[in-house]
Amino acid sequence: MIEEKRYERKELLKRAFSRVDLFEIGKKLGIPYFEELHTSWEADEAMAAQEIASKTDDEGLRKIFESYRPREWAVFRGRHYTFENGNLQLEGSWEDIQEGIRKAMKRHGKNSIEVLRKILETGGSRSLESLRLDLKGLICCQSLLILRSLELSRHHMRGASIGNGRS
Repeated sequence: MIEEKRYERKELLKRAFSRVDLFEIGKKLGIPYFEELHTSWEADEAMAAQEIASKTDDEGLRKIFESYRPREWAVFRGRHYTFENGNLQLEGSWEDIQEGIRKAMKRHGKNSIEVLRKILETGGSRSLESLRLDLKGLICCQSLLILRSLELSRHHMRGASIGNGRS
């Protein structure tokens, strides 16, 4: 579980902060990896996030989010942490995710899993158009109906913050 939380902190940090922010955070925390770097451009984003994640706990993570401004568009829902609408919660969204998957399965059947798999293969974020192109011809038209449903949901929620802004 400790390794799982560390991995999740790493992914959360990568999602919420830029390479420049990660560099500044690492320098401020006095993490040796960052002491060897002169500029943020020398930092490997994944390594920077990993180093910070491995040297901090939940309280340290909370302080980072209080001290540095995370990306406005960032959304993260994991087993141990949730970040959305600018708020970090030291609790997961696992039940919400599982409920969403159950609803998708009930509404769209087994092809909904194929759509979710394609989203996850790209790190959990992609445009509906690229997803449509990737799925076309791969599985039956039911998947395209699922995408249409997602598009309609997106249009209804235009005023709300959805996704993470990446294509």
